[in-house]
Amino acid sequence: MSISIRQLARVNPLALIVVVSCTIAFGGHARARASSIRDLRAGDYPGQWAGRFIWDKGEAAPKQYFLMLRKTFDLAAPATEARVHIAVADKYLLYVNGRYVGRGPCRSIGPKWISYDTRDITAHLKPGTNTLAVLAYYYAGGINHPFSKFERAGLFVQLEAGLADGSRALIGSDESWKVRAASSYRSDMPVSGISQMPTEVYEAGRDPEDWMKAEYDDSAWDRAVRLPDAGWQYLEPRVTPLPLEREVFPVKLVAVGETDPADAARFKDSDVAERLTAEKHGPLAHCKAEKASELIKADAGALFQSAEGRDPFVILDFGQPYLGIPRVVFEAPKGTVVEMTYGATRLSNGRVPAKECGQFGDRYVARAGRQTWQPFEFKKATRLLQIVFRTGGAPVRVHSVSLLAQEYPVQLRGNFACSDETLTRLWRATIDTVYLHLEDTYVCEPVRERWPYLITGELEQSHLAYYAAYGNIAATDLNFTHTTRSQLTNGVLG
Repeated sequence: MSISIRQLARVNPLALIVVVSCTIAFGGHARARASSIRDLRAGDYPGQWAGRFIWDKGEAAPKQYFLMLRKTFDLAAPATEARVHIAVADKYLLYVNGRYVGRGPCRSIGPKWISYDTRDITAHLKPGTNTLAVLAYYYAGGINHPFSKFERAGLFVQLEAGLADGSRALIGSDESWKVRAASSYRSDMPVSGISQMPTEVYEAGRDPEDWMKAEYDDSAWDRAVRLPDAGWQYLEPRVTPLPLEREVFPVKLVAVGETDPADAARFKDSDVAERLTAEKHGPLAHCKAEKASELIKADAGALFQSAEGRDPFVILDFGQPYLGIPRVVFEAPKGTVVEMTYGATRLSNGRVPAKECGQFGDRYVARAGRQTWQPFEFKKATRLLQIVFRTGGAPVRVHSVSLLAQEYPVQLRGNFACSDETLTRLWRATIDTVYLHLEDTYVCEPVRERWPYLITGELEQSHLAYYAAYGNIAATDLNFTHTTRSQLTNGVLG
């Protein structure tokens, strides 16, 4: 006996949801796999790949660990086409000849499955010596964060290039790569919130600034260690598109003033969120904060200077929430400290809440000279940015403050308007909220947790709004696939 979808909906609506979910989840991945001849399948790892998973000789699951990896190679002719496939547990920044290319990968259900990104790097290569460089980050084995959980640390890279002389280059990650543990990031930071995001404390000058460039001498670095092939059984292409990244600048200076350190002295350097929460704000009376209003420009030239134990602060508004990483370009003496917190709202006392469903704050200790500080991780949706400049009495020149905004590459296709202004505004709020939930998959709550939940009533409606507004199901596809692969019934990675 056969039954139609319409009949099934009348008899058992829940069964219809299951059928549609499975069709999207498995059908979508079948299409993705069919489009790539380089998909790995169980039992034939490493298949057609030249690369292998590599890491250093340290722990398999280190805590809050940053590793720098490099591979230098020669090309006999200009590249006419070139692409890099890259996968990592847990996160990467990719550079080619010193130029930033992108970050990723898409979250996976490890250790059985791992997703790889494919990036076109044709324009970044040149005849002669070239360098692939990766800053890889591993959260910590078993920590309940929203990106991976049970995988060991590891990196996979494969470069495929066609050259103008008709030859081809094939370079994979192996024991010839050079590795060095990063020293600038502290690894003893607290994690907070449902998403278990770590506080970042970066001490500039402890690692070479030019380590990702081709001319850097890595002869003193260790050789990489090849990991057992059985660690990851399925290596598969990313289902959702690579995100777009663009720099956005604040549209408004909300507040400028100075801190009262009386309540903050008891905190350790690592207690960034606690200190930003405790210290009182007041008007400028001792500190300098010249041209702070120009921080809405791409080239500001503002000047800040601490005095009498007080530090100047600013609060900047970017006009709308972004999933973004703050970026500060400034000149300062060695030892200057910059601390920040970020969020979508302000408290009744005017400050940005550093303790909001977790503790969110980062700290940078400067080297001497002009420098750019950008935390490694996207932590939550941000509209407001609060920065404190702890200059120790020396002047600090701030050239710009911005966000590196990550945006899901999808176009608005559906629309709604009516004579009731409230309903029209409700539609706009709905699609704007849905858009903020689009990362590498569809997530729940971009401020609080950033988990890819599925079995919750509000997310079922959100998926419908996502499709109605944008006519796209890639994030739903991956969200459902993660659920079917997870051992947890709510769809959380596990």
